[in-house]
Amino acid sequence: MFVHIQYFVCSIFWFPFNSDFFSNEIYRIIF
Repeated sequence: MFVHIQYFVCSIFWFPFNSDFFSNEIYRIIF
């Protein structure tokens, strides 16, 4: 759970930088 939260926060903070990697992984996990 903590890991997912950390990745989610990272994806939000690093969205404009690594939207291809983080957002992809997070959205796949959530949806």
